[in-house]
Amino acid sequence: MLRNADLAMYAAKRQGRNAYALFEPAMYASVIGEAQRRLEIEHALAHEQFVVHYQPVVDLRTRQLIGVEALVRWRHPARGLLGPQEFIDNTEVSGLIIPLGRWVLQQACQQLSRWQQSRGEHTFTMNVNLSARQFQYPGLVSDVRQAIEQAGIDAHCLTLELTESILLDDVDAAIETLQTLRQLGVRLAIDDFGTGYSSLNYLKRLQVDILKIDRTFISYVATDADDKALVEAVVNMARALRLRTVAEGIETDDQREMLRLLGCDHGQGFLFGRPAGPTPSPRCSTPRPRHIRPAPPEPPAVLASTRLVRAVAAGAAERRRATAADVRQDRVDRRLAVRPSLLAAPPLIGRDITSNRRPDEADGPCISIARRLGVSPASLLRAAGVPVAADQPARLRVITAVAAASREMPLSAASRRSSR
Repeated sequence: MLRNADLAMYAAKRQGRNAYALFEPAMYASVIGEAQRRLEIEHALAHEQFVVHYQPVVDLRTRQLIGVEALVRWRHPARGLLGPQEFIDNTEVSGLIIPLGRWVLQQACQQLSRWQQSRGEHTFTMNVNLSARQFQYPGLVSDVRQAIEQAGIDAHCLTLELTESILLDDVDAAIETLQTLRQLGVRLAIDDFGTGYSSLNYLKRLQVDILKIDRTFISYVATDADDKALVEAVVNMARALRLRTVAEGIETDDQREMLRLLGCDHGQGFLFGRPAGPTPSPRCSTPRPRHIRPAPPEPPAVLASTRLVRAVAAGAAERRRATAADVRQDRVDRRLAVRPSLLAAPPLIGRDITSNRRPDEADGPCISIARRLGVSPASLLRAAGVPVAADQPARLRVITAVAAASREMPLSAASRRSSR
């Protein structure tokens, strides 16, 4: 009975103040399960079942690999490789996150030292996550200093990542701890930025170096205007505060390109590589820009036909841009063509007002046919697709064909002679 009462008391404490809880059998089962998982984690730590995987961090502007992020995994003997969502919460509650976090930090720093030596450069960086329990642990600064000294790396190559909620639990204590870590030379990053409080006042006081934009804003940054605006605002704010920005969860080329255009500095995600175990040299699958091969030169005959098609298309486009008056005139022409009784028209006197040119004497047959149709020669030529400035025989052939197709009266002798 006392055991059950204790379980109910602790359940009430977890709910907050002024709360109570009644004992349920599930409480006992939960306690037994937590105790069993704690024993498994202790066994895993003792027998080195935990492994560290690394995910690339890439410069979005140059597409170069600049660092990695260390991520812990559990190689369970029965369940296989487990992600942190399977055991981190339990290690937080049990306090085992302290020895586990210390081990991950040491492994990451030692691996960074090996990579820097193999690459021949000392600017390659390593990101390591800190949990809330680790950040509150009094020996954190000592653990970080010891890991750096044992690995023999420069402190500025190590970046410690913390979430907003961790930093804002106790701002004054967080500021003191951050200042001590900065004195060591390590860089500090706010992980999952945008999902917590995102207080600009706290951001100014905390004095961090990097903002990591949460993946929830990255998923639709290339297609959603709101996400794009939010990411752009974070990037501009970070630039104004002289902070670096890292986009998490990049999975497509469109996302990467949009983030580059918005001015985001670095990125990580499955597009560049999934978390993997250590290799002799760190790698990433950064997509290279695709070069389009120039088309081979076309044969002269194809070029000539292409120019002809373009010329015809240009002429068609020009005809489509005819004025409304011309369109109305064409409609009148069609009505006249099907009603021979309306073909009588007054003689054409003076200047052809449609084409604004005085007809030549050689245009007599054309004028005669147009007069019988009751329209101007220029209107018929435009309707048939022939330029007004075309030579007279070509114009005459077109007008004669139009008149014959419209079943007009027999053409005059002069028109028949000219058409032949």
